Amino acid sequence: MHEQAAPTARQIWALAAILCERYGQAFPETRADASRLIERLRFAQGHPQPRLEDVPLRRRSSGRGAQNLARIIAVEVAKELR
Repeated sequence: MHEQAAPTARQIWALAAILCERYGQAFPETRADASRLIERLRFAQGHPQPRLEDVPLRRRSSGRGAQNLARIIAVEVAKELR
């Protein structure tokens, strides 16, 4: 039933922590730390756009997309808490 579902937030956090440990990186404590670590790792991997500044800006939607996303996230969090 859930085998084809997207990974949960807990699974993603666990993967991130394991990968940080495996590659000798401290798990980031803040968003800024996370952004710097992501940029450094993407650069090390030779990603063509390792920095946020290198990525073209996307047009903002009317806001409905954000509302829908918030609703989807809330549903998923509620499922996790059950």
